[in-house]
Amino acid sequence: MVLTGALLDPRLAYAAADIVVGMGGSALRGMAFGKPVVIVGEKGFSAPLTPETAESFYFKGICGLGDDSPGTTRLATDIRGLAEHPDQLPALEEFSRQFVVRHFSLEAVCARLVKICQIAVSELPQLHVAVVDALRTAAVCLRERNFLLDGHFLRRRFRIWSGRT
Repeated sequence: MVLTGALLDPRLAYAAADIVVGMGGSALRGMAFGKPVVIVGEKGFSAPLTPETAESFYFKGICGLGDDSPGTTRLATDIRGLAEHPDQLPALEEFSRQFVVRHFSLEAVCARLVKICQIAVSELPQLHVAVVDALRTAAVCLRERNFLLDGHFLRRRFRIWSGRT
């Protein structure tokens, strides 16, 4: 096992790895390199990407939330489970690569985005929904720009807007 720490360009590490341990983007990059992946998360969560766990990771995210039990050895058990069965690694490598290509490739994500945009354009919002959304957006914008929190700033801006100095 080699723990490299931060790398500016981790592609060589992914390419050289037998098993990738990570979450989110790191796990996805490991899958893109066709590596078996153990996905980790908060509170001691750990699980390998397999055909049995893939659907959960796809819908809930490439991470997880453990039970925070003290002295947990789940990660070590998951890594050992993969390392002790090298005959199963080629199938997991192929599955990882196909999973990331099918769900997270540029083509797949763009196709989903196009569908979302088509739905958004084809379904006109009801007037009251649009008004409420516009008011909420305006309130957030005003608050973030300190128009509502700092009366002095608001008065100063009003003078400038009204042409008075």
